[in-house]
Amino acid sequence: MHTLTTPISRPAFPAPCLHVRAPGLLVPGHKTNLFNVGGRPGETRFRLSLQTFDGRMLFRRFEDDPEDAEKLWRRAFGTLPGLPDARLPSWFPALHDYPGAFYAVDTVTFLTTTGSNTYTRPGDWSNTNNIQLIGAGSNGGGAGSGTANTISGGAGGAFARKNNLSISSSETYVIGAANSANDSTFVNASTAKAQAARVAPGTNTGAVAGAAGSSVGDTTYSGGRGGNGSGAATGAPGGGGAAGPNGAGTQGVDSPNDASGTAGGAGGPSGGGAGGTAGTNYNNNAGAGGNGTEWDATHGSGGGGGGSGRENPAYIGGTGGRYGGGGGSGFKSGGANGVGYQGIIVVTYTPTIDTSAIFGRFGFM
Repeated sequence: MHTLTTPISRPAFPAPCLHVRAPGLLVPGHKTNLFNVGGRPGETRFRLSLQTFDGRMLFRRFEDDPEDAEKLWRRAFGTLPGLPDARLPSWFPALHDYPGAFYAVDTVTFLTTTGSNTYTRPGDWSNTNNIQLIGAGSNGGGAGSGTANTISGGAGGAFARKNNLSISSSETYVIGAANSANDSTFVNASTAKAQAARVAPGTNTGAVAGAAGSSVGDTTYSGGRGGNGSGAATGAPGGGGAAGPNGAGTQGVDSPNDASGTAGGAGGPSGGGAGGTAGTNYNNNAGAGGNGTEWDATHGSGGGGGGSGRENPAYIGGTGGRYGGGGGSGFKSGGANGVGYQGIIVVTYTPTIDTSAIFGRFGFM
């Protein structure tokens, strides 16, 4: 176990600071990701990004292997002969235009196991962190009931972010399963919570989304409600999209007065999944909600599933997108409702490291 002291900053021309975790301190066998978080659920990786002080992202890249990660560290410090120096505009020309740019490194963990679990605080944890949560989505309602007065779209989960949290050596977290109405929480429900969508009510009123006002964090956004049924012999409504780190989810589209279904609502802006396509009369089932990509290609706020068309009794509502999207409704006389998607928690922190180990390794003064 290496000695832990404070996060470091390192000048990088023309960027004023470079926040890093030393290559020599990488844990053997530990998954790494230096430029962005992209990974499979449950893995911890590192993110290295080049960004401006106003939050604009200029560049990011994926690395999974610790040896490749170390090469990138040394490139960023300009200490690996024969490789482009990441501090210079010749490596990234946009540095000419952004003299206030800096490299930032964070450790990012995706928590996706539903139910009650334990998070063990890493040895290099620091209180420069944020916990981001999305609540679970709910299923569409009313398929196979025989009456249009019970069809309704499922809803999307809320989003919450808690910044700079001090935690104990181990903490409990909960991730709600789809259609469970169990909120996603970290530590406890009064510390960080993203409310899950409520279960479809058995009427033609769309399911209630996870609400910002019922969530806990420094930033909260509401999911999109489920689409309403029309109370007539029409196609089925779509599910609502989940909220994400950039804003609220969009509601599922209400049923029209015709035989086609309606589209699901999109997940949060700037990376949330698209709403699922509507099912059409005498055609195929509704489309699934898109998966969110705010954190990487496979993690973000999901779109709501589309609602099915009317005439085929086997039509199925579209499933909600990953994570937290609501399911679309199926046809009233048969088929099945679209299933919502579970919640997620993303833990991000700036590692605390031994600065002397870095300076000694690379010869910095």
